[in-house]
Amino acid sequence: MFSALFLAFWKLFLPVGFFAYLLVGLLLDSGKLEPFGSRKELDARLKAYRKEGKKQKRKEGNVALQKWLKFGGGFYGTAAFYTYVYIEVAEIFAFIVKILNPANWSFNIGFDLLVNFIINSIKNFIDALIWFTYWSLGHNRYIVLAILAAYLGYLVGAKLANTHMAQGIGHVQLWRWWEEQRANRQKRKSEAAEAE
Repeated sequence: MFSALFLAFWKLFLPVGFFAYLLVGLLLDSGKLEPFGSRKELDARLKAYRKEGKKQKRKEGNVALQKWLKFGGGFYGTAAFYTYVYIEVAEIFAFIVKILNPANWSFNIGFDLLVNFIINSIKNFIDALIWFTYWSLGHNRYIVLAILAAYLGYLVGAKLANTHMAQGIGHVQLWRWWEEQRANRQKRKSEAAEAE
């Protein structure tokens, strides 16, 4: 049981909390979401934001936010989005290793890769939707533990994002730094284009 608690903490509580912190923090920092007092208030504001986006047929500029909201946002969406990213990153590395291995080179590699890519994409999306079974730590009896760890991580991450927004620290500084870097890259590109 101790090993299951340890794995739930490292594989669900911390990462889901981190994702919640960054995603909720990004919405707060961009002004798309107002600071909240409780989890219910956060859920209501996220629901209103998604509903308004569907009504306006708005596309998110940030790919991570777009995917997160596609999974529903909130607790469930955060856990599903984290699971999706976890699976996809692992498969990208496996794909790169497979491509670099000369033993796997053949004439039909293109078709096989395309079929496998499509099948794996569908499988990964379904695994992300039923994330609690993916993270059941090898036993169905630990599904409740997986859900509880992810939920507590989400609550802590969202609360920290809200608190840090009010204090102007943490993710606020991260997103401002990110925007400065993006502006500097754009400036360098435009200067290089003018120099040509």
